[in-house]
Amino acid sequence: MTYRKKYCYYLTIIISVYSTTILFSQELDENDLIVHKAPSSKFHNIILQSHNGLPRFGLLNNYRKNTNTVIRHKMERLDPVTREKNKKIQLGYHNYFKMVTFKYLAHIYKNIDRERLTKVPTNNATEKQQNSYASQQYLAQLSQSICIEEKCKNGFSGANEFERLRNYKTFVNENLDNLRKWSNTFFKNNTTIGYHVTKVGLSSYDFDKNVIGFI
Repeated sequence: MTYRKKYCYYLTIIISVYSTTILFSQELDENDLIVHKAPSSKFHNIILQSHNGLPRFGLLNNYRKNTNTVIRHKMERLDPVTREKNKKIQLGYHNYFKMVTFKYLAHIYKNIDRERLTKVPTNNATEKQQNSYASQQYLAQLSQSICIEEKCKNGFSGANEFERLRNYKTFVNENLDNLRKWSNTFFKNNTTIGYHVTKVGLSSYDFDKNVIGFI
């Protein structure tokens, strides 16, 4: 049995419902997908599952008809299109929460050094240096999952210091502002409305009395 609960978050990391576009290959079932379109072809679109037009969180639909783990792995094989759909959804949720976190790190990104990579802070490092280092480290992680192009992914790598610096400055100049603007489209007003789905175990059900016994 699957339990569905409609709720509104009021936390520092919560969701904002905004205008979205449903996108996908014609081979895929689009009815349960919400796509937050990336501002650039360099980035992956963020794809989430939905229910009644609202984002779905918690337990996701894996599109398998049989819920028995043993039978599912032995007998049920997803077709290539559905497997690809699942991969895009998993990546979508990963990047979604990465981008939400990125949004709420805005206070440290104001100190990011756009000209050079900040070294590991020492005990006497200033707050600005600490913020710059922390923001660069998070941005390096984000780029690995949100970027499509190798040039974008390689923004924090290089064969030597000069190449790393060149790649970093290119990444920051071409992508940082776009990513920051995109992150602000999530969790507008620090709130959202969505569905949280979870499983509930039942020990018994009395059909005469219409009473459920929970495990």
